[in-house]
Amino acid sequence: MASSNTTSWTSKAWMTATLHTSSGACPCPSGCADCVYRSPSTYKTAGTNYLKLDSTSTIPSLYLDGDVIDGSSNLTTCPSLVDMQCLACAADHYPAAYAGSFLAPDDVTTMKGTGLTCLYYNECDALSSACGTNFTATEFFITCGWLAVLWVVLMAVFIFIRSFKHMMHTCDPCYFMEDENHNYPPYKRPPKLPKGHFAWLVRAWHVTDTELIANTTPDELMLLRWYRMVYHWFFGATIFVLPVCATLYHLDSEDQDAKDAFGMKRITIAAANSEGVFWVVVLQMWVISTWLVYLLSRETAAYTRLVWRLPVSRIGIKSHAVLVSDIPMLTTDVPRGKEGARAQSGGIMKALSSALADKKEKQVNRMGSMTRFGSMTRSGSMSNPSSPRSPRSDAGDLEGVKVELTEAEKAEAQEEKMAKAWLKKNYSEVRSFMDETTLDDIDKLRACTKSEILRVVKAKMEGVMGEGCVVSVLLARDTRKLDKSANAWKASEQAYLQALILEKELKDDIEEALGENKGSKDVEAADSPKVAELKAKLAKADEEREKLRLDTKEKLAAFSQARLDYLHDETPSPSSIVVFSRQMDSVIASQVQLDNQFGRWHTEPAPGPNDLVWHNVALTGKQRWRKNVRARLAATIMVIFFSVPVNLLVAALNAGKDDIVSVLGEGIFKVLIGLILTIFLVVAHIMSLVISRQYGCISKSKMDVEGASIYFWLLVLNLFLGNLNSTPVWEDLLDWIQDPKLVLSTLIYRCVEASSFFLQFCLLRIATSTVLELIHPPTHLGYLVKTLIHLAKTTAMPTPRMVQQWSQPENTPLHRVPAQTMLIFFLGCQYCVTAPAFLPVCGVFFSLFYLFWKHNLSYHYMQPYAAGLTLWPWLVKQTFNSLLFSQAVLILGLPTLSKNGQSTDYL
Repeated sequence: MASSNTTSWTSKAWMTATLHTSSGACPCPSGCADCVYRSPSTYKTAGTNYLKLDSTSTIPSLYLDGDVIDGSSNLTTCPSLVDMQCLACAADHYPAAYAGSFLAPDDVTTMKGTGLTCLYYNECDALSSACGTNFTATEFFITCGWLAVLWVVLMAVFIFIRSFKHMMHTCDPCYFMEDENHNYPPYKRPPKLPKGHFAWLVRAWHVTDTELIANTTPDELMLLRWYRMVYHWFFGATIFVLPVCATLYHLDSEDQDAKDAFGMKRITIAAANSEGVFWVVVLQMWVISTWLVYLLSRETAAYTRLVWRLPVSRIGIKSHAVLVSDIPMLTTDVPRGKEGARAQSGGIMKALSSALADKKEKQVNRMGSMTRFGSMTRSGSMSNPSSPRSPRSDAGDLEGVKVELTEAEKAEAQEEKMAKAWLKKNYSEVRSFMDETTLDDIDKLRACTKSEILRVVKAKMEGVMGEGCVVSVLLARDTRKLDKSANAWKASEQAYLQALILEKELKDDIEEALGENKGSKDVEAADSPKVAELKAKLAKADEEREKLRLDTKEKLAAFSQARLDYLHDETPSPSSIVVFSRQMDSVIASQVQLDNQFGRWHTEPAPGPNDLVWHNVALTGKQRWRKNVRARLAATIMVIFFSVPVNLLVAALNAGKDDIVSVLGEGIFKVLIGLILTIFLVVAHIMSLVISRQYGCISKSKMDVEGASIYFWLLVLNLFLGNLNSTPVWEDLLDWIQDPKLVLSTLIYRCVEASSFFLQFCLLRIATSTVLELIHPPTHLGYLVKTLIHLAKTTAMPTPRMVQQWSQPENTPLHRVPAQTMLIFFLGCQYCVTAPAFLPVCGVFFSLFYLFWKHNLSYHYMQPYAAGLTLWPWLVKQTFNSLLFSQAVLILGLPTLSKNGQSTDYL
């Protein structure tokens, strides 16, 4: 054949074979496991490994009735080692002999002819059979039928639970919660449901967004609206994409063999051969992507209208509060008035000044001015090393001797300890301030008091925004110690109250038992077995009650001390919450630079009262940044290597598969594998929640979306990419980094091969996740366990107050549910045109989730903060990420699916 890009050459028959002599295989050079013969006559120079053949090419020939002739060499024996070329393939590649025309899986080049090459190893074994899963249309509908039965059974369980009066407290806790609960923002109780097993479903079907916002927060409402938008998109794409793509894929696969074995994959892009089909796929992808972007823009406009129309008490964007951070905590100014001098001369501020003296000494030494340091020490502005030490310092030098300290000395020692802890925590800020302080002012350096910072913050704000604009200033403090002691006291008080109730019930039982023996003698009544048993229980209850009384008293004293420490803490803090009288002032103050030195006096809108994370607010910007870096590093390691223990456990089970199957059966073995994966998925969302709480975010809402991001990408990497083949995720990532072209050639191929597995996964999520979000097994189990324990202790049902406390509303799981549902959306985007059967399945999933969560958010879940305003931006971001990922895989991978030896530019 001759064309513009080919050259005619004499046709010949070729072969690929190993070289042997009568004594065995020909040897390879030292260090080579495999090698190939490199013809010195064909490749004229040592650096040439590629030769375009034409009619004048000199190539080795094998004569079946003679010897191999290579130019002037008569190869009657093995070639010289000099002419042998080492053949070695990179990691995860294997050598392959090819003959004919085929598209190499690890390249976008169509290979023709015969020879040896290295191909990428797409591992797929029984341990992770996602890439080999397939089923026929009949099996698909049978699976749907069984899963529908499972869905009906779980729904019947939920209806059965709701039929018990006491269990309604755990099904609809928002309706039964007390009017004022400090753990949640002010809320409006949802309406009472009418009688009937499906009254909750009828209300969820008919309730409008306007009615929902009265019982939900903007974040929760926008999550519902996102569910509604997504199922509209999936059902619309089903009408537009499914008939066209499924028909084209099926018709384009008519020339393939083994049609029955191809199964459901006949309506995936794996069955397509024609260039025209690929063009239709690209067109449909762009059309439905444009429609999704339009839907997102419409919902974002609705979100903007929502957050500006709600009252101030319901929304953070209209708040009058601003967070001011990176406030200077040190100064060289002289304390103002007697009150300022008095504050610096005692307590924690004196301890801070003493601790700062060592820092100032080191700073002066570093600046090379010992003379200045001497004058400072002589003037008494720094501690004198030769001055008498306090008894607490002497006591540390008396080894083996216990010295009793007075209360004043103990307080002084505690203050010194707190001062050193403050310096250690703010070391970089202190060092930075000292570097900017002149040598003449270093002896005046001191820590600001709380009162000074409050006064300076107010003056700073009013100097910029106008006098009288500031209503109040609240200095940020770490409240964890105070919260811990308060919760401990509350728990102890609750236990003491239950002990009092138990004691009273036992006394009533004794009186009742004595009344039953009214006609008998008093001695006989007192000696009756029932009365004796009750008196023994009463004595034990009295002893337990006294222990709890003392414990409550101790916890109350600890709480009172923690409260006093919090109120009298004078250590400087780098952040404060400023409340303005006008919203306009807060909006301006949160967006302007208030100081001539960049990096200080940073302002931003303050989170809501229940949304603030006080221990992070009390940090500087650099300290929060360091916390974020550490948390992100831990999250990255967990996300990438989370499947390590899963793989080890599954491999251990697989090693003993024969023994397990012989004893328990094949079905139980599969259940064990699924149980391991389920347990680790539960552990994953718990770990993502724990890590998100280690971030330096100033609000709980931001921590929730960080946890959702961790969990979502963990699911994408370990559940999606991890099931594309049997290679661990981190090995795939390393391969793609070392050889980026593998992403183009292998990812879409693996995705299409695993489409049936993920279709089954989505069907299973419809049958289980949608209903389990209604059932809430942990909530009911926790309530039942507490009730049984109370019955065992008191032989009486819990009081209404106890039931109310044990059935508090669950915090809306915004770190878990958005990530899980976003994974289904991610899969739907990934397969929306390559395997269009996903479209109606995902549409059903999100429509059910939307319906059930309309009930959940009104009656079961309650967000602990009024308005985080962080969830909708997260949903938009991950929606675009999912869409862009699916487009990149499709557009860049389409040329590798061409089966006719052509490569077309589909972009």
